[in-house]
Amino acid sequence: MIEMVHRRSWVSVMRRLDHRVGIELGRTISGRLQKWKVIRSFVFVCCASIGWINGIGCAGGSPPHAKKWGSPTDGVQAALRGDGYFWNSKSTPRFYASIRNSGNNSFWILENQIGCEVELDGHWYVWGNREIGLYIAPLPPGREHDDTPIELADTWHLLKPDEPMRLAPGKHSVRIAYLADTLSRVEPGRPPVKAVSTVVDFIIGARSR
Repeated sequence: MIEMVHRRSWVSVMRRLDHRVGIELGRTISGRLQKWKVIRSFVFVCCASIGWINGIGCAGGSPPHAKKWGSPTDGVQAALRGDGYFWNSKSTPRFYASIRNSGNNSFWILENQIGCEVELDGHWYVWGNREIGLYIAPLPPGREHDDTPIELADTWHLLKPDEPMRLAPGKHSVRIAYLADTLSRVEPGRPPVKAVSTVVDFIIGARSR
């Protein structure tokens, strides 16, 4: 009888000990997770401020910009996506423009960045180097052209005054207008259609001293 009482007491002690060990283990794991979150946030901020990241954000391995189509103009839509969200001060931010024709008219486009206009932080720019060859392509109904490279460099110039593009450290926003010229000559002198994309945000890192 005495042996049975001792055995029950021993089992009770072991259960209490297991319970306390479980609580302490949970606290330890929770504390380590909190420390990891703090360290991860600190590394993310350091990378963004120093500008070590070029094209891919710290938080994930997939590109942060997905292709989103802008509002249609005469059935033509434009989209813009970026290589990444963070860029260091010595890199040239690169984006990719797309255009599609969901309307009933046929158009001509230029399959390079000359066929676009760029709005950076609310100011419109045009391509200043006209010596690069043109790649003229048809855009009939149902056609889509993807991934025209757009590089934000000083070859882009303001419409007025004529000044080259400059990118200072900090947050910026960009969108493009893809130009499409109609094949119909019923309306001579008609300006090309401008399909405007949605806005894409990005950050230029601080210059290293």
